[in-house]
Formats: sequence, C-alpha cells, structure tokens
Amino acid sequence: MPPTKVKKLAIIGAGFMGASVGYVSARAGIDVVLIDRDQESADKGKGHAKSVIDDLIKKGRAKEADRDASCRAYRRPPTTMTLKDCDLIIEAVFEDRKVKAEPMPRRSAFET
Repeated sequence: MPPTKVKKLAIIGAGFMGASVGYVSARAGIDVVLIDRDQESADKGKGHAKSVIDDLIKKGRAKEADRDASCRAYRRPPTTMTLKDCDLIIEAVFEDRKVKAEPMPRRSAFET
C-alpha cells in the first residue's frame, strides 16, 4: 500500500499529549482540528502550542512567521461532522473509561 499524506488531522483530547501532537503537526504544515470536552480546554491546548513556539522565538530558534503559520494550521469546525474530512484521527484523552465512553463533544479549538 502506498504511503498516505496526512493533510488534515483531528486530535480528540487537548491535554499535554494531544496539544503536543497538534503542535508538531501544525509545524509540519498539517491542518489540525483539536477537540476537547469544552472550548476552554481546547483553547488551552492551542495555547500550549503558542507558548512552545513563543519560547523558541525568544531563543532565536524560530521566527514570528513560524508561529503565525503554525497557529493558522488550527481549524475550528462548526461541528464534529468536519471530522469526515480528516485523513487521520488520533484519540488522546486521559485514561478515564467514563470520559472515553461519552459522546463526542460539539466544541473544538481555534481560528484566531
């Protein structure tokens, strides 16, 4: 089977692991849909990505254009139906069976 190019990635769970996967994916030019149980949690995940790249900018290892490009890679779908357009979906919620059994949230992060 030929390799698949991931152009759009959904990550369910905006904690440290999900936010970190979103960050490296956005830096690689992949559109990211980051979903969590509420908007505040999803926004916190995007904030993690921004703070990492802001730190790199301070150290001279990245440019503001890099941050802008990474932040633009995050998408806000109107509903989770946008997941159907994703090439890959990663589940990254913390290990709580109750949370994993809940229906998908209707909120996601982003677009500034």
